[in-house]
Amino acid sequence: MPDSDVSEGRVYATQREDAETEARFPPLIRVRNGTSKPEDVFVAVRYRDRWFWIDDRDTHSKSTFYFLMIMFSFTERGVIGQAAPIVTVPTN
Repeated sequence: MPDSDVSEGRVYATQREDAETEARFPPLIRVRNGTSKPEDVFVAVRYRDRWFWIDDRDTHSKSTFYFLMIMFSFTERGVIGQAAPIVTVPTN
């Protein structure tokens, strides 16, 4: 996450893991960010003058993102006024 978002109180600061811990327990999804439009990405979005994306070579993050999109599609029923199914995703 951008340091400016942490300092402005938009997001909580997260603890960075050392290389050994991250190798043993990789993040479920890695979203990168920057000020210029990224090249060769799987998915990207511009938000508040910054770009956020998943790299096209990050197969683990791509599969996690794809899985989440499928889960969210279960809530799109096309019927107004009917309760959507509840999906619980455990996170650490």
